[in-house]
Amino acid sequence: MAALLATVTAELGAPHLVVYAVQGFCPGTVLDTEVPAFEDSWRQNCLGGFIVARAAARMMVPLARGSIILTGSTSSMHC
Repeated sequence: MAALLATVTAELGAPHLVVYAVQGFCPGTVLDTEVPAFEDSWRQNCLGGFIVARAAARMMVPLARGSIILTGSTSSMHC
């Protein structure tokens, strides 16, 4: 992620906005979900969002500007 942002910054300048929007689908309920499926979802949505936001923030904070948006999907609304 850091390498990607470094490339973008070299070509376009430091980003003003970074959006992390991951869509994953794991059918079933919390009672049916197996640990590996939950871990995959956690890695994509939580860990991935953290890695992207941290890399973006490291570029934005020294410039005292920028927005980072982490968004999910409608599946977050289902139990």
